[in-house]
Amino acid sequence: MSGPGLIVGLGVCSSSDPVAAAPAITAALARTTAGELAGAPVLAVATWADKADHPAVQAIAKALGAPVRGHDATSLRAQQPGSARVADLTGGAVGSVAQAAVLAAGARPLHDKQTAGGCTFVVGVLDGGPWDPLLHHGDVEARGATIDLAVNVAVSAPPSWLLAVMSDALFGVAAYPDERPAREVLAAHLGLPEESILLVNGAAEAFSLLAQARDWRAPLVVHPQFTEPDAALRAAGHPPAHHVLDAREHFALNPAAVPDVADLVVIGNPTNPTSRLHDTADLRAVREAGPADRLLVVDEAFLDVLPADSRSSATLIGEAAVDAGLCVIRSLTKTFGLAGIRAGYVVAAPPLIARMRQLQPAWSVNSLALAAITASATPCAQNHVAAIAAALPARRQHLVAGLSLLGFTVVPAPAAPFVLAQHPHAALIRRRLATHGIAVRRADTFPGLGREWLRLAVRDEATTDQVLSAIAHALAGTADGDAAAGDTAPGDGIPDQRAAPDPLDTRERQEPR
Repeated sequence: MSGPGLIVGLGVCSSSDPVAAAPAITAALARTTAGELAGAPVLAVATWADKADHPAVQAIAKALGAPVRGHDATSLRAQQPGSARVADLTGGAVGSVAQAAVLAAGARPLHDKQTAGGCTFVVGVLDGGPWDPLLHHGDVEARGATIDLAVNVAVSAPPSWLLAVMSDALFGVAAYPDERPAREVLAAHLGLPEESILLVNGAAEAFSLLAQARDWRAPLVVHPQFTEPDAALRAAGHPPAHHVLDAREHFALNPAAVPDVADLVVIGNPTNPTSRLHDTADLRAVREAGPADRLLVVDEAFLDVLPADSRSSATLIGEAAVDAGLCVIRSLTKTFGLAGIRAGYVVAAPPLIARMRQLQPAWSVNSLALAAITASATPCAQNHVAAIAAALPARRQHLVAGLSLLGFTVVPAPAAPFVLAQHPHAALIRRRLATHGIAVRRADTFPGLGREWLRLAVRDEATTDQVLSAIAHALAGTADGDAAAGDTAPGDGIPDQRAAPDPLDTRERQEPR
């Protein structure tokens, strides 16, 4: 799919009549597509998962020529009144299952709920422009910053020995890249067969290839997490349902709560942005449940910063090489500071790897990336990873302790080179830090999180202390001695989220309603 698409949120009851409802829905779609959204297809009918098989839902979906995407109760409840996504995208509170389902699908409602034939419905737009929260990443906030805690890489630049390796590779760029030597070295390093490994142009390409690999019936993304799987599935014409983990349970994974219907389940481990490390027994339980052809995709981009003993017990990479129901994605970006090179790999059973290779463009992985992948298997690389893994726990705890003293609630037991923290004035803090060249990652663009959440990357203690000091000043309203007039709503002390808007805060004014 290129350009925007539409999601029809639908709420039904026992008396719903699809014959009476269909004309009203069709009329709403006609109004929606009369302007800038002309030609936009209906990608899915979104509803409560328990009603996905309701005759009215199935009849309306058939009439629209769109699949049904059921969202579980947790995902719908995550769109509660007052949440950042509701306020930003609609200017009001969720008033129906139809509206909540549109939001849970990652779309923006274009009108208030309507009722016809005992059904409630809302039309939403998906992938409709720069306002789209699922297309927002930390690099946007890091632009121009002098201190960057928004981008979640473990190091800010590649190590010197790796730069030298890639510099040497420049002498060979006149030739087309040959991935076979790098794949052979990586396979030997991992102890896996070459036919179970696909080198990719970063994890984003891996998700794109997976989205196209099958005609997914009921794809599901476990949230909050990295949003590129959503974008890839949407682009392939398979908009996913969301299973949102509960903040009150510290975003723990309950395998029994994952909808049985899902034939594709995507989850991060450790998860971005929660920094939560899920137990492999729970991941295996998700893989074993559901339809016989279920594929569990585990994004292990941050796993290599775990201590060696924890790393070996937390990965599913060995099982993925032979299990048709498992797929693991790895990236060099986070640990080696290579976001601009785009280097990663997929481990899965040979038939899936072969299918993804068919879909992959020729010479997708460039010569510098291949050199970096080869170098990642050397003793220098292993020493580099070990040094990061050794330093990370103390640095992370220093950040957690400082945030806690400032009134933040940090998600417990973080395992990645970042933490997710909650504060009632998080949006105000982020804006004030930005005016002083400090970038932190807004988290309300992750499904299931509101404006009170921030993701902060772990840095050395000195940098962390600078940021903590700036946060303290921001909370006091006296950063650098400047008054904070206009940053809080009068009377209640609650931050005015519209006082100093950025492009994501004003997206409802940039796109058609």
